[in-house]
Amino acid sequence: MMDRWFWALEGLIEFTIMSVRKLIDDFMLPEVSSKTRWIKAVPIKVNVHAWKVKLDGLPTRLNTSRRGIDIDSILCPMCGKAVESTSHIFFTCQMSKEILRRISRWWDIDYMEISSYEECQIPSKAMIFDDVLSHLFYWCRYRCKVSFSWTEWLKNPHLISL
Repeated sequence: MMDRWFWALEGLIEFTIMSVRKLIDDFMLPEVSSKTRWIKAVPIKVNVHAWKVKLDGLPTRLNTSRRGIDIDSILCPMCGKAVESTSHIFFTCQMSKEILRRISRWWDIDYMEISSYEECQIPSKAMIFDDVLSHLFYWCRYRCKVSFSWTEWLKNPHLISL
């Protein structure tokens, strides 16, 4: 009689890495309420940063203090008026808002004030309309035999014939 090791986790005799990963995923990883949305059009470091903002996982002064690291102050070093948390840095700090406002002006885009991460996840009617409009433009542009620009199409989309 031969001595053998058996892996009977899935009722199979063979050991597979996938079965161990499934075991770890099912029993050891926490259950999350919402799935992480990775946007392929942006760099991975931007996706990871947004994910850390969502989970409040950035090394802010508040989070550092919660981990038992002794620091001089947990107040925001930019404004000194509130505790430096992820929410404060990105949504309520007046200095951060002013910087974002100036960057928006520099890039010639509309400044949109957002008070929380959840609020920026809720699509507004204007955002949905703009998204539909841009998809329609690309659909018409690639179906049409005549070349036209975004500004020409915005001025009068009826002039463009497919």
